[in-house]
Amino acid sequence: ARFYLYQHVTSLYSPNSFVMISDFRDVYFQSNPFTSRYVINSVKMPYDIMMFQEAHPNKVINRCAQNIGYLVRCYSEEILRYIGFNDVSSSGVVIGARSAILAYVSKIHALPFSLT
Repeated sequence: ARFYLYQHVTSLYSPNSFVMISDFRDVYFQSNPFTSRYVINSVKMPYDIMMFQEAHPNKVINRCAQNIGYLVRCYSEEILRYIGFNDVSSSGVVIGARSAILAYVSKIHALPFSLT
């Protein structure tokens, strides 16, 4: 449900905006992320987006009960066997240009997994 909310709220911002979506559960700000040179230099184009990865090797998909549950319930054990060795990409914080965030949150509902 949060992705539908992210989509609605993000659509209210100007097309030139930069947006950060966060679930706030485990986010700690040490400075303003929108003034960081790293962020500014990494998110220059309309479809640039920054995503963050969980700590490797602890947060590999098949070592995380929560992610295993999501994948098996939503897709299948076969998908888990196929992608379970990958690191977890955190959806907790994503920063990007408005158009990139809108593309991300509108497509997250139907991620295409292919076994071919």
